Amino acid sequence: LDSSLTGLRKPPISELNFYDALISALGRMRPVSGRKALIVLSTGLDTFSKASYQDALMAARQSGTPIYVINIAQPVRESIAIADTSGPYARLDWKRAEKELQELATESGGRLYSPQSTLNLTGAYDDLMENLRVRYVITYKSTGGADLAAPRQVRVELIDPRTGGPLGIVDANGRVVRSR
Repeated sequence: LDSSLTGLRKPPISELNFYDALISALGRMRPVSGRKALIVLSTGLDTFSKASYQDALMAARQSGTPIYVINIAQPVRESIAIADTSGPYARLDWKRAEKELQELATESGGRLYSPQSTLNLTGAYDDLMENLRVRYVITYKSTGGADLAAPRQVRVELIDPRTGGPLGIVDANGRVVRSR
């Protein structure tokens, strides 16, 4: 992956269809069962999609697929600044694109990584793999019509589906881990 990223070059045209591509990828993920995630390498720029950012955000919220974004805007901006300071890329709203990438990742249950360079992404890869391997997200949706801001107590129990009793958890060394 490192070598793939270092080989990325500025596209010859500025028509980017990021929102359309994201919505299409999320649609393809919908029928996939089990644990899934979408890893996106992007600047977040979109200048030519038929879909809007709001369409992409709604698709991310409804997809059930966490989106992990590696934001390559900083390295792309630096390479563009060296080659062309007055072209169409100079007028793009890079801050808005990063804000949108952050929101897409957060709303889908994923995460945004914004490396300063694509030469060493080890930290991002390690965190991404930890998220994909061992982290779980538990969501809660209140069925009560009362004040949504009111505090609630929620109890989470880990149940073994085979026995119906408490779930036994062990670490990589086989030692029992107590749930809290």
